Amino acid sequence: MKLLAEYRFPEGAWSHVTTVAAVAVFLAEELKRRGRPVRVDVVRAAALLHDIGKAPGAPRDADHAATSAHIAAERGYAELVEPIRRHIVHSVLDPVAAPQTLEEKLVYYADKLVARDYVGLQGRFRDLKRRYPQTTATFDLCWPKVLALEGEVFAPLSFGAGDLPGLLGLG
Repeated sequence: MKLLAEYRFPEGAWSHVTTVAAVAVFLAEELKRRGRPVRVDVVRAAALLHDIGKAPGAPRDADHAATSAHIAAERGYAELVEPIRRHIVHSVLDPVAAPQTLEEKLVYYADKLVARDYVGLQGRFRDLKRRYPQTTATFDLCWPKVLALEGEVFAPLSFGAGDLPGLLGLG
């Protein structure tokens, strides 16, 4: 949180990163309870910092994920670099860039559920298509891969994605 403040992360964007973190941490804790090896601390920190490259105090770069990952690396948070770098929606289309570890998958997935606030996968993809109409075809290609990742995340859990808003008290 101190790093977000230092980079003058916009107040309106706090809702996004804190909600992404709440979702990702909840899922990480549930998976850990079921014996899955996951570093909840890495999930929490990466989820909070995944968009720091969009902050006014961050260096300007077209790829906010790379900028965010660079900031994490510069600050000595090496374990956060890949979960941050791999959170962008189209990373699932590239086998090398796609989220690999459970931490990476949780940060990626949680980010795909939250616009400013929790909206779910369909709501988030609608929002992304509205904001970036030139990449609608790419989002359509990502959709089945994101659904597969969702299935992987929820397979060991006793609840489904549709239960998340109620479990977390999110709208």
